[in-house]
Amino acid sequence: MISQERIIICGTNGTGKSTYSNALIDASLKAKANKKALAVLPDDSEPIFFPYTELQRSHLRNLHNISSRKNKIYFDNAKIFDDILHYFRNGILILDDARFYSGSIDEPLKRLFIRSRQNNIHIVFICHGLSEIPPSLLTFSTKLVLFNTVDSWQRLKQKIPSPAKFELLVNNVRSKANDHKQDCPYINRSKCTCGASYYKKVIDLKRDLL
Repeated sequence: MISQERIIICGTNGTGKSTYSNALIDASLKAKANKKALAVLPDDSEPIFFPYTELQRSHLRNLHNISSRKNKIYFDNAKIFDDILHYFRNGILILDDARFYSGSIDEPLKRLFIRSRQNNIHIVFICHGLSEIPPSLLTFSTKLVLFNTVDSWQRLKQKIPSPAKFELLVNNVRSKANDHKQDCPYINRSKCTCGASYYKKVIDLKRDLL
């Protein structure tokens, strides 16, 4: 990843979000030996975060002294984003399951996205559908990694410079993912080797939608 990426990863269950997110985290930590990962989670249901060291809110102020490079903390309220912004430096922040962060807590989250560059924080924001993305975050994000989605993207329209172009990208990803039944001999996706069901598009939100 380049400096201070703010990446939104979006897709329905089983499309490959976790695998892709894990690859981003590992690549980021490998690039710099002193970098840490911090995952903010709604619960402990995502297997890729099981091995992470669990932290309490009080640990954030001493995060630089914690030896573990992969850490997790459970979301309790919106103030956690201000605490992270105050104490977290030079790392990769993962916000898993956007349903817990959207809507009424848009402002603290937006502050985090705006000021992450000063703290040298990469952000990976993971959601299941386009309707879960707070529209204002698109303005401050660098990339959207789009896997297959089934919901509407219309509430994002006001923040997308080229809605028609975006619609084509969304439909293209959906079409490629839905081709799985025709292109792959395995109906069970867990045995799939062709990758069609896990098709994704990495969209540069500044370049690709101008």
